[in-house]
Amino acid sequence: MDPADDLPAVGQRPEGPGERRALSAALLALVLAVAGLVSACTPVGEQASGEAGAAPPVGSTIAPGPPTTAPPPTTTAPPSMSVSFEPPPNATGVRPDSPIIVLARHGELTSMSVVSPSGPVEGNYADGAFSPGRALEFGQTYTVTATARPWSGEPVTVRSVFSTLTPVAEITADIYPTDGEVVGIGMPVIVTFSSAVPAGARPGVTALFTVAAAPAVEGAWRWVDDTTMHWRPRTYWPAGTTVTVTGHLTGHAVGDEWFLASPTQTYAIGPAHRITIDAAAHQMVAYENEQPIRTMPISTGKDAYPTASGVDLIMEKHSSFEMDSSSVGIGGSEAYLVTVADAQRLTYSGTFLHAAPWNTQLGQANTSHGCVNASEADAAWMMEFTLIGDPVEISNTGEQVSWGNGWGDWNLPFEEWASTETP
Repeated sequence: MDPADDLPAVGQRPEGPGERRALSAALLALVLAVAGLVSACTPVGEQASGEAGAAPPVGSTIAPGPPTTAPPPTTTAPPSMSVSFEPPPNATGVRPDSPIIVLARHGELTSMSVVSPSGPVEGNYADGAFSPGRALEFGQTYTVTATARPWSGEPVTVRSVFSTLTPVAEITADIYPTDGEVVGIGMPVIVTFSSAVPAGARPGVTALFTVAAAPAVEGAWRWVDDTTMHWRPRTYWPAGTTVTVTGHLTGHAVGDEWFLASPTQTYAIGPAHRITIDAAAHQMVAYENEQPIRTMPISTGKDAYPTASGVDLIMEKHSSFEMDSSSVGIGGSEAYLVTVADAQRLTYSGTFLHAAPWNTQLGQANTSHGCVNASEADAAWMMEFTLIGDPVEISNTGEQVSWGNGWGDWNLPFEEWASTETP
């Protein structure tokens, strides 16, 4: 080493070992202070841009860091469509009067059909419900086909099969008058059931019947007992009316008993006949189209056995009929057993219009046991004149006939007849 290297520069004081150490410490302190100044100019949590450790220029925007991978926008797939059937698929023992319903959840039902082995079932479809034009058959298999369109996607067609029950017990209904008959202007429609119909089931059963008249008339049903209901017009039928009564019963039930048939009858109303009987005048008058055509002397019931006033109808016609007083509770000295000619029933309790050749008080006094006595000639004429259902209007006696004693429908005002307060 050259000895000159250890010599101080001109104007520099030579350094000793202690001075070198002090200078080194001062330089280190200066470096640390500068580093602290730079660090204090960077906001907390912000990484400066540019060279490492350099502060960004005043007013500049800090460049963002490297991009991050964001999750894709959330999208919910539409729910899957489901189609349900009532009756459910493969159901057995289904009631023929059960509703047929198809529902599409998360979609729209566009068509529906019902088919049996014998062919398509006619009916109406609305809001997922199918109403057959007639009741389904017993013991039959039906296929329901429906097409539905989901909220998103193509239409799909689905099918379901069910079978109806086979009935064990049957109930029937008979309609009177029957096909082709000609009846009187007072004749009600009478429907008789083979089994009692509970009160709660009667409105539903009544609703299954229709009465179509030409010309049309106003009328109403009323139950007269638990197996019988009548339909009568507000006023007597117009002469010449055609009446068709139909019970749309097949496939419906009363309890566990099923209707297997739907009866229908078409008949006619004959001439406008009306018979009046005045017990006080001892006289009977026959009218046709409101014109009197025959006046006849008669005898009605004596005081102990009065004939009841009111409107009766001709219910039965017999050329010969045996009358036994014991059947109506008359015995002793008043008892009788006699066969009469040309007898026409007016009530269930035994009031008849008939020939009474033994009665010498016709037109003069009331001497019978409650029947209307007439001469043989007049009784025979009445047999030819009257129709089943002709009204017989009896007046001026001391007793009133019950509306349920015979076909006494006309003894109730129409508003009461048509009320829901039925027996």
